[in-house]
Amino acid sequence: MNLNDRFRAFLPVVIDVETGGVDPTQHALLELAVVLPKWEHDRLSPDAIHTWNIEPHPATTVTEKSIELTQIDPADSDRGSVDEETALRESFRIIRKAVKDADCKRAVLTGHNAHFDHRFIVEAAARNKVGRNPFHPFTVIDTASLSAVALGHTVLHEAARRIGMDFDTDAAHSASYDAEITARVFCEIVNRSSYSADA
Repeated sequence: MNLNDRFRAFLPVVIDVETGGVDPTQHALLELAVVLPKWEHDRLSPDAIHTWNIEPHPATTVTEKSIELTQIDPADSDRGSVDEETALRESFRIIRKAVKDADCKRAVLTGHNAHFDHRFIVEAAARNKVGRNPFHPFTVIDTASLSAVALGHTVLHEAARRIGMDFDTDAAHSASYDAEITARVFCEIVNRSSYSADA
């Protein structure tokens, strides 16, 4: 079995975004993390992780509440941020290559409360006129829902704890950290499942 067989030609790509608010039409995309999967010996594991710090798009805003939550200062020159269009084009290129290398047809956005991340990606791509979005237009894999079924809890840090993972609350609300933990939770749930392509 390979990734193509296991996920019906969809490549699950874990995404986490940190944003300037909750409205994808108004609030800025501030961080983006992408975790690609690896399939070896019939087990799924996180592989490469790619991250971008992003300058708020001029047409978007950042709320004080989001800064308090994420501790991201968009004006901090040490962030090494890139513009939103660059982050999207680079991430889409990486994901499209991973889809091709896995002999899949399309990526499916995988995340904790995945529709939130999906909406921000779709809106940012439209805002910057970035085409060839590698993600399925409406299907996502939501690890909050999976965790509710498999682990009895929807909150990420509790789901991680229930599968024996440490969770650093000080590192949470960083796209790279949240994406890594989400990927590890997702892979563990997949690996515990009894699915067989021959079933």
